[in-house]
Amino acid sequence: MDFGLGQIHLARAIVVGGDWMAQAETEFKEVVQAYEAGNTRIKDLAGHAQARLGAIALLEGNAGGAIEHYTRATELVSPYFQAYYCTRLGEIHAVAGDLDLAIKAYTEALSTAEFYGDGESATKYAARLNELRAGE
Repeated sequence: MDFGLGQIHLARAIVVGGDWMAQAETEFKEVVQAYEAGNTRIKDLAGHAQARLGAIALLEGNAGGAIEHYTRATELVSPYFQAYYCTRLGEIHAVAGDLDLAIKAYTEALSTAEFYGDGESATKYAARLNELRAGE
């Protein structure tokens, strides 16, 4: 189990292709499995591994899988990343044409950012939320 190695494999997959994506997926799944087996010290890392699995699913054209992984990620990571991963969910829903779910995800991201005093992120999230609402 090595999150960092998974990151390297993912970068290689994006840049040069090959079987690096499968290797990255294996590393991230091992991190998640270690957490699920009881290693609670890696909760945050498991959340980021879930997010990377979501990114991989999205790159492979599996929006449903991406939604599943990003949703799990938001349950494990710190509030800053909870909000950020909600925006990833919002973008997936927006691309799929489901503006209601996109707006819901961005509303959650904005609420989290505001609650924790992250004004810079809140400003970005509010701007995107307004764009989504204008598109309804």
